[in-house]
Amino acid sequence: MNSQIEQFLEKAITAKNNLEANEYLRSAMNLVYNEKIMTNQEKIIILNKINCIALSRRLPT
Repeated sequence: MNSQIEQFLEKAITAKNNLEANEYLRSAMNLVYNEKIMTNQEKIIILNKINCIALSRRLPT
């Protein structure tokens, strides 16, 4: 997984408020969508992780 995406996911998990976490998740999602090297399966796995984080923080998905 892209290290920048991993950093955004970690920041989203540890963010103090939901607005900040939502911004990190959006940034990670944008990187996934714009990534040319990743396979579709890898993208789906990361997007599922993003969805799980959003659900756990009760953010819109």
